[in-house]
Amino acid sequence: MNRLQNKIISELKKSIVLGLRSNRDRVLSISKRTEEGFVPRDTGNLSMSGHETDTANSTGVVYNARGKNKYHYASIVEAGIDKDIPIRGDQIIRRKGYTDKKGNYHPPKDIVLKNKRLVYIRKKVTTVTPEGKFRYSREPVGFRVISKISARPGQFFLARAAKEGLQYLAEDIVWFMNKVHGVTVSRK
Repeated sequence: MNRLQNKIISELKKSIVLGLRSNRDRVLSISKRTEEGFVPRDTGNLSMSGHETDTANSTGVVYNARGKNKYHYASIVEAGIDKDIPIRGDQIIRRKGYTDKKGNYHPPKDIVLKNKRLVYIRKKVTTVTPEGKFRYSREPVGFRVISKISARPGQFFLARAAKEGLQYLAEDIVWFMNKVHGVTVSRK
């Protein structure tokens, strides 16, 4: 092969990688569309944890939100869990000092929860705007002690986004391949 052919082959390989990365960006943006039921939106932590990842030979979309208990929240929302997961380890909670109704002062102290976690509970509230759109918010309710992470079905937000985005993979690669000088590629 001559130098021109080598250069074209090298440029085509680069264009294929660029097409893959373009499709990866498409899948990430589709997965973040909350109004269409992809990434669930509560605090935004899960949505904000989504990002691209690249190596020399691959590319991907990663959601790496972790729950307060150090479990992998993103994977639980995506794939669900089929049985309850008991919580292991202790959580130490620092209670503030306070004065009760009788005027007695109670100093601050540490409360140890063995194999339990204190979680913040919020109530989901749905309202309708004057434009007829649904608005979801979470109102604070209080705290609760849990001893397990309950089983839940998967939402498959990333898998559904990949299924929708991968339909355009060939189109994205062809578009970048046609940018290489002297090469025309058509999709049949």
